[in-house]
Amino acid sequence: MVAMLGARLNAPSALQRFDQPKTDSYTADMLVNGRWLLPRDMLGHAATKPPLVNWMAAPVVALGFWTELAVKWPMIMGAFVTLGLTVRMARRLFRKIPETREVEYEAACIAGIAFLVNTPNLTMIYHCRPDPVLVAFLTLAWILGTKIVCDREPANALEQPSQNQPSSGASRPPLPSR
Repeated sequence: MVAMLGARLNAPSALQRFDQPKTDSYTADMLVNGRWLLPRDMLGHAATKPPLVNWMAAPVVALGFWTELAVKWPMIMGAFVTLGLTVRMARRLFRKIPETREVEYEAACIAGIAFLVNTPNLTMIYHCRPDPVLVAFLTLAWILGTKIVCDREPANALEQPSQNQPSSGASRPPLPSR
């Protein structure tokens, strides 16, 4: 990812590719005209994408960093967050498999590399598309859903009293094991 970002920073600007001018003009419209809920593009058309990325970039740009990198930092951060979440979750999952428990770190690193080298991710990272922020949130939702479904222990101590603590009131039957 560092090599890809280095190549992106040293390459010609990608602001004129795809719909990058729209994304950047939404951020500018927020700061210049104060349209934070429904920013407009450079032609005056209302935003066609949710402005989360622009909300994240606007404070950095408002501090005086009027650069391409300042506008695109949410996308870079989204890619790093997704990479970290992918490696962490892969390590957690590989730790649960007896055959891969000893190589959980290596397997998790391979999962991170697989995340980085697939073509859509390379394209999103290289062009600093807004999609990595969405991918980070979707990855986090997958992790939380997986934890809720797969964890054997209740997420909250109130759901099931531990065996060391007496239950209050009527006794409840134990939860079935999976």
